[in-house]
Amino acid sequence: MDKNKFYISSIASDANDVARKHNLGIEISDFCTADNMDINYNETKEIVKKEIEGINRFTFHGPFNELFPSAIDTKARRLAMDRFIESYNLAKMYHANRIIYHSGYYSNMYYPIWFKEKSISFWREFFSSIDDAIMVCMENVFDDDPEVLINIIDEVNNPNFKICLDIGHANCYTKISVLDWIKRLNKRIGHFHIHNNDGFVDTHNGINDGIINMKEVFEAINVYAPNATITLEVLESKESVDWLIKEGIIDE
Repeated sequence: MDKNKFYISSIASDANDVARKHNLGIEISDFCTADNMDINYNETKEIVKKEIEGINRFTFHGPFNELFPSAIDTKARRLAMDRFIESYNLAKMYHANRIIYHSGYYSNMYYPIWFKEKSISFWREFFSSIDDAIMVCMENVFDDDPEVLINIIDEVNNPNFKICLDIGHANCYTKISVLDWIKRLNKRIGHFHIHNNDGFVDTHNGINDGIINMKEVFEAINVYAPNATITLEVLESKESVDWLIKEGIIDE
């Protein structure tokens, strides 16, 4: 695979060193907490400056704490809208080419039909409020079936709206295999979050530290979502990148 498709999340303590060594991008994750966009902005900006030093390709993870684009409460939905637009504009400042937002689905909170209807309404309004400078990707977290996400993407029907398929979340929180998620979402996927786990706890392990067969995952990506970009969302990135090079997945 072209290494230009690969990014390392800034949650990795060695993200900058490894990204610079192998000419990979960085996913800026420091603004996942919305307060870092305003109350803590000056401090966070300095941290990000060090994290991205010497890097020239970026994706951007939007905020998600207490933000529900599918909220039934109009005021709660408005908070999510304001924060999402604010983060989109911040991502533009960093010249990010992808921005990732959590879908906000919780099975104990929403009936699927509510989640779908409110999400479609939210994303249509969101796209009417922004430009098309950055691809917007909706990430699965506790989503237990890709079908609802497929419906949302298809109904919003915006070429700049894709799925960020988080492999680790799919492995933990659903009974559907990771490979089936890839096959069913296929070219609706614009981005991947890649990390491994034991199938029970979302630990963001390295690529080869868990029950997911990553060779099969990358083979499926090549077939079903060949244009998608990829972030290694791991806590330490060196071993994962070394594995990708050893297996011939990244062209070194």
